[in-house]
Amino acid sequence: MRIGLQLMENTKVFGSRLRSEIRRKGYKTYKEAADAFGVSLSYLNQLMRDEREPSVELLNSICEILEITPNDLFGVKSTGAQDTAPSDRASRILAIQGRINQFSEDQIEDLESVLDQLDRKAGQSQSEKRTK
Repeated sequence: MRIGLQLMENTKVFGSRLRSEIRRKGYKTYKEAADAFGVSLSYLNQLMRDEREPSVELLNSICEILEITPNDLFGVKSTGAQDTAPSDRASRILAIQGRINQFSEDQIEDLESVLDQLDRKAGQSQSEKRTK
């Protein structure tokens, strides 16, 4: 299961926004943009079709070159100055995905247990708020 981009509300927004930002930045061809990003044209096309997910490093590099934030590419609305930092939510999620991709099956099961505990804790917290 792909985790990174699927955590976003709309997984298809990344590729179309990437294409738009490449045009906005003034690249005449996608090959020119691919060269600037340090990737092959084939790989860039896969990113723009939402068939591949960029690494955190590549995402940050692309954003730096295009002078945008990862939030811009994922369609996340900015809520303040903290959203422009390189360690914003989208970058953090992709970093977590990279770590999870290295996990063994046992580690993934442990992670699922932790996530279940967090879900239960969040549910209890909301329940306590309603009773006050």
